Amino acid sequence: MTDCERAAHAIAQVEIGIWGLNMVRESYRGVCGVLDGFPGTEDERAELTEAMQRIESAFNRFQQAAWEFAEDCGEGTE
Repeated sequence: MTDCERAAHAIAQVEIGIWGLNMVRESYRGVCGVLDGFPGTEDERAELTEAMQRIESAFNRFQQAAWEFAEDCGEGTE
């Protein structure tokens, strides 16, 4: 696998990760809405939201780096 192919693979994996994170976020919101705040306390929900934001931020930084690497290879097409 060339470096450019590795960059493209990394981009795809990050996009899948972001999609999965969004699915978790929406599922959790749906459960909380249906159960009117259950499960978890406000602090637990805030901790989960903060953790998801940190993960999303890391995914975005990794995705940006992979795109920059791919563009250096001449294969970056957003």
